[in-house]
Amino acid sequence: MKFILPLFVIVIWAMTHGNASAQAPDLCVLVNGVLTNNQLDGGKGCTILPDSYTITIFEMGFCRSTITPPTTTAAAVYNNCHTIFTSPGGTVVEVKSGVATSLPATSASKPPNGVYITGYAVLALGFQIKTVLTFDTATAGDVGNGTICWTLTKQISSQSNTAPRAQCANAAPDPGNVGTLTDLMDDFGTNNFSSSSTAAYGLISAYIIKSNGFLLGAGEHAQADKLLGIQAMTNSVTVTNDTSIINMGIETSKGSSVVFSATDVLRNFGSGPFSVDLTAQ
Repeated sequence: MKFILPLFVIVIWAMTHGNASAQAPDLCVLVNGVLTNNQLDGGKGCTILPDSYTITIFEMGFCRSTITPPTTTAAAVYNNCHTIFTSPGGTVVEVKSGVATSLPATSASKPPNGVYITGYAVLALGFQIKTVLTFDTATAGDVGNGTICWTLTKQISSQSNTAPRAQCANAAPDPGNVGTLTDLMDDFGTNNFSSSSTAAYGLISAYIIKSNGFLLGAGEHAQADKLLGIQAMTNSVTVTNDTSIINMGIETSKGSSVVFSATDVLRNFGSGPFSVDLTAQ
């Protein structure tokens, strides 16, 4: 989908090249679209491009300076920043490879002319994944056993990650039986609520924040509200009088993780890391 706004357009599109994160698990090795199980033996994981990857965006902006990140006692400080998109209720965007989706024109605004070195986005905690994956040998899922596995409709988080999350069989599922798995990002590890990684487009830092903008603290999982992503851009963005489009390229080649248990049971397809490349036209 794509709309034309005379003065200013923000376009979301998916990329399937490059590195999503230097700290990400390895990409799954697929041969003719088939994943070999032995690369996941003993509880290992790898990442794939999911069939569908959906995010919810509340706000996006550009900054001429760096952003002071949030702490457990203070919200982030946006230095010389300008909001380019705002959606109080959140705008749901399905990110697919090669498909451009424009954000609503009424929620977009062009920033003042200038050079911007930092970008940020405020997202919902829930990342929605929908996919079907073929394995080279029979695989056990939460439900069933077979060479073809797919996501089931379920919400998981660091506090609740129980079956059923994935189903397997020897025959491909009907499209209506493939569910949407929502991975709630309320933790990046045991009581770890911030994470940074280097991508091709700059340093990406993510923070799980509360409704007051403060960084989440230990024992505060129930107060997790949104995800703040900050990108120190490798290449600055220059906005001029002629600028009419902002491209937000989301690297989804590692958008979903394939997670096996120590006993080689497919636990779930979780949300993998992704990066963002912001450019102006």
